[in-house]
This record gives sequence, C-alpha cells and structure tokens, in this order.
Amino acid sequence: MAVIQQVQFRGDHPANVHSFLRPGMAWFERYETFKRLNSDIYLLVTPSRIALSVADAEVINQIVTRRNDFPKPTYMYRSIDIYGKNVITTEGSVWRQHRKITAPPFSETNNRLVWTESLHQAQAMMTNWVGKDGRGDRTVHTVDADAMRLSLHVISRAAFGRRVKWPHEEREESNAEKGGETDRPEVPPGHTMAYKEALQDLLEHVIWLVILPQWFLRNSPFKVHRRAHEALLEWGKYMNEIYTEKRAEVVNGETTGDRIDLMGALVRGAGFAEGDSLKEVSTEADAEKGILAGNKLLSDEEIIGNAFVFILAGHETTANTIHFSLVLLAMNPGAQRRLQKDVEEIFGERDISQWDYENDFPKLFGGMTGAVMNEALRLLPPVVGIPKSTVHGSPQSLNFQGRKVVVPEEAHIHLHAAAIHRNPKYWPRGPPKPHNAPASSPVAKSTISNPTLVSSTYKGNLVPLPTNASLSNQDASSSPETLEEDLDEFKPERWLLDASTTTSSSTAATATATADAPTEDFGGPQGRDTSASLFHPPKGAYIPFSDGGRACLGRRFAQAEVCAVLAVIFREWSVELAVDEWASDEEVAAMPVGGEERRRVWGKADARARWLLQDGMVMMITLQMRKGKVPVRFVRKGRERFAF
Repeated sequence: MAVIQQVQFRGDHPANVHSFLRPGMAWFERYETFKRLNSDIYLLVTPSRIALSVADAEVINQIVTRRNDFPKPTYMYRSIDIYGKNVITTEGSVWRQHRKITAPPFSETNNRLVWTESLHQAQAMMTNWVGKDGRGDRTVHTVDADAMRLSLHVISRAAFGRRVKWPHEEREESNAEKGGETDRPEVPPGHTMAYKEALQDLLEHVIWLVILPQWFLRNSPFKVHRRAHEALLEWGKYMNEIYTEKRAEVVNGETTGDRIDLMGALVRGAGFAEGDSLKEVSTEADAEKGILAGNKLLSDEEIIGNAFVFILAGHETTANTIHFSLVLLAMNPGAQRRLQKDVEEIFGERDISQWDYENDFPKLFGGMTGAVMNEALRLLPPVVGIPKSTVHGSPQSLNFQGRKVVVPEEAHIHLHAAAIHRNPKYWPRGPPKPHNAPASSPVAKSTISNPTLVSSTYKGNLVPLPTNASLSNQDASSSPETLEEDLDEFKPERWLLDASTTTSSSTAATATATADAPTEDFGGPQGRDTSASLFHPPKGAYIPFSDGGRACLGRRFAQAEVCAVLAVIFREWSVELAVDEWASDEEVAAMPVGGEERRRVWGKADARARWLLQDGMVMMITLQMRKGKVPVRFVRKGRERFAF
C-alpha cells in the first residue's frame, strides 16, 4: 500500500505555505503545485482537516463513479435551498429520487426549444451591440453582462415558457409575440417587481442570498441587500404562479407543442397527471416524512426548488462560456477565421429561420464551433474545483498509477478542473505562440520536427502525447516546460481530429446525435461531453460539466445554446479587441493595414486581456472576470482592422 504525497510546509519545500494561503489558490496555481510536487494527487494535512487534491484522470474517474464512497459534501450547498430541497443539495436515496425526476425534462424536445430561442436571442443581442444600422463601429464594454442577459432570456423561455425581451425589442413591440408569452415591464397586481426585473435582480444579487440570512437582508441598512431580499420574495411569487399554471396545464391535458418546457416536464415527472385534483398540495415537511399527496414524488417546495437551481446553475455557466469564447476569439484571429469558414460551409446562404437543430447542431458541435466551446471550457471551467468527500468511519482506497492508496475518513476532496485540464499527460500540445502575436502570425505557428508522434489525424501542428511516450521524444527544439505552456494557450485546433470534421460534409459529426449518447443509470441520455468527431480526452481528464452520476443535467442544453450563439455571431461578424485606450479610430485608420503600428497597439490590448484572463479572475459561484473588462468591437467580416 502506498502513501499519498503529503505536503510538508518547509521554507525550502517546492510547495510552501504561501501557495496554499493565497486566495483563489486552485485557479492561480492551476497545475503548478502538482508539477512542483511531481505527483497528480496530494494530501494537505492541517490541524482542522485533511484535503485530497486530484489532477489524475484515472483517480477522478474512480471517485465520480463511486458515488456512495465519495459523496458530495451537501452541507456546502445548503444555502441554495432557498425555495426547497433540490437535485444539487441532496445526496443518497433522496438525491436519486430528485435525479430520476429532474433528468427527463432535459430532453431533445426541450433542447430544440433552447436552440430556437438561442438563435432568436443571439440576433437580438447583436442588434443591441451593432445598432439597427449594423455598422458595428462602436466599442462594447458589456459583453459579460449581455451574455448573462442572453442566457437568462434563453433559460426563462426554456424553463418557464416566458420570453423576455431586450430593451430595443420592448421599445419596438407592444403586443405579445405569437407562439410564446411576452412579459412586459408593467408590474402585475400582487407584485412589487415585474417578472424580468425580479429574475434579473435575483440572479445579480444571488451571492448575498447565499452568504447572508434573510432576516439580515430584510433589515439591512444597505439598499442592495434589501433589493436582493425583495427579488427573492418576488421571484418566489412568480415561480409559485408559474408552477400553479403548469400544474393546471398538466392536469387539464393542455401541455402541447412548444409549451413543453422544463417546469411543465418537471411537474409531470413529479407525478401529476391528467385528471388529478388541483387541491392536492404536498409540503417539504411531508416529503421528508414520506407523506405526499396522491402519487406525488416531490413536494411543491421541492419542485420549485429544482426549478430555481435550473436557473442558478444554468444561466451563469453558459453565459461565462459565451463571454470567454468571444474574448479568446478576439485574441486569436486565426482561430476566428477558421470558425467563420466552418459556419459558412454548414449554413451557406440559408436564413437563420431555416437552421435546424437535428441536422445543424451536430455539425456545429463536431466542428470548429464545438472545438472553440470545448477549448474555452478547458481553459476556463465554470467551477475550478469540484468537491467530494469521504464520510466518518469510512476511509476509501483508490488505485493510483498501479498502486493502492487510502484516503482517510472525513477527508475533503477537490477534483481540480483547472489543473487536470492542463495536465500534459492528456492533451495534444505544441510550442506556445509568442505573447502579443496574433495566432495567425507566422511566428505563432507551432512546428514539430519529429513526425513520429504527430498522428495524421491531428491538425494544427499539435502533438498528441501517447500514454507510453515521454516528452523527450518530442521536438528537440521545445523543452517540456515550453510544450506545457501551450496548455495555457487557446488553441481550439487541438480538438480537431481531421479536416473532414471541420466542414458540413462530416458524417462523423452528423452521427453525434443523442441516439449514441451514453446512458446514465439515473436519468437517461445526457449527451456527450465532446463530439465523437473531436478529440476525446481520457475519462476523467475533461470535467467542465463534472462527470459520473452527478454530472451536469443541462450539458446538452448549454452546448446547444453556446453553439447556436456562436454560429449567429460569426456568420456575419468578426470580433476584435478594442484599442480605444491606446489609439483613436482616426489614429488606427492612419496606420498601415497589417503593419507594425497596428500590431503594437493590438498587442497592448492583447496583453491586458491576457492579464485579466489569468490574474483578473475570481471564483464566485462560478469563475468570473471581476477585476476589469475586455472591451471588443464587432465588425462585418472582411472589414477587420487587425487582420494580420
């Protein structure tokens, strides 16, 4: 039996105490601590607790598949039981009950609705950014907030059947749109906030709801706290109204067409059926006692609690992926052009109204669009560390590199997404591009002199590292440290297996429909974490949606939304770093196109964006850019100012 590497705090130790005391250590250190310790798992032992950190794919796979041995520490999530127990905050048999009921609503029927609504909302967002005239000669400082708004609008429609409009849409349209309800800004009777206002304020201030008790929020001298509490109450009222409406629709047999949203499906899955009595009500206390009205499988509070976490877990994760993808593409014009070519080949001249989920989404997911999304999630996972634990009186053994190691009882376990996503054992890689050089610049291209390790199926001059290969076999001109630095670079090409997968003619991409998605033992097919036609890391090496039985229920939901939004944007537009801080429009126009002056001013914007993506990130509920913004501009394809 082997002993797990333990951290000893000595001044000369490669992992000294300063690293572990740094706030946000898991993000800022990423894979560095594991590299310094020369081990992909280690124990941190303190007087108050023992913590196991993991960046090994095989060990992660063991932990996530042994749910009973390594349960989720649900005490960490009690604060989001705002409206009722839910699939995130429960464990054991109670969790299995929630999982069985909450998984089916994330169906292909709902994903189709997500796709359609995402196309609509992406077009509205672009109008908001470039103006009705479509000139796009304006700097956008609100990409993060607008991505949040878009994602919130999509999930409102998909979860509750409520379409939320952008400000310019509200000004232009006064009547409800055919095919979906439109919530106007007027405050209905019995409320102090409009639906849209309550929803946005609730999620904008949710951190206060998580860390502060309601009695304090209600009586706080700070307006932001009182506003958060008001939004909490108001959204609770709206959710109760929506729940009552959906329950009536199910009981009366009225759920048809595109009104099959997550809440309606959740109500049906909880045991409501046509002909049931609307007077039957079950409370959370009843559920805990095993006493539920009729054949109901969840209490009313639990249904609403799950509806809330659908929004909480779904909107911010997807919004961040859209935001970071746009910033990373602005920093990498070469990857952006490849994405635009992919989108053009898939859709041609077809109007967006003719884009089809069943036929078009698999092609996007299996091509450069999916590669961009996957690479953004690899670099900037929504949650940096996924928590697990061992329980009292139950130490657990694991197999690590052929050895048996034992995790002590009551240990805190952290599956380090930011580290495993940079572990050189699992990822194709090559020399990094020089900083401040666009990805399309000649000096930025990776070159590997040893062809023996470059599989013919990999494109972009990236090296897949076989399990039995050593770094010494790779390009002699690139040191191991240099090659590993590539894993901090945005290179979506590392996901592309062959040229055919980047075009609409890819039969492999088309084959990635959910028919071949793996089936999980609680809740049915959830969709692949990556397309079958893209590079597939070893099980446990890519965990932006977690893995195993507790993997994200809305994985396909998020993938459909991100792919749809990226396709809408890059069909007609390019995104560029804004350089207003260093040069005016007139000064840029006077610089030679493609010349050194433009490269230098672009390089300054790129350097600042790099700093923000590394040192400007903060782990709130999810990983967010909180120390500044990366302003960008959207310009028509072919009119780029920084086309190097």
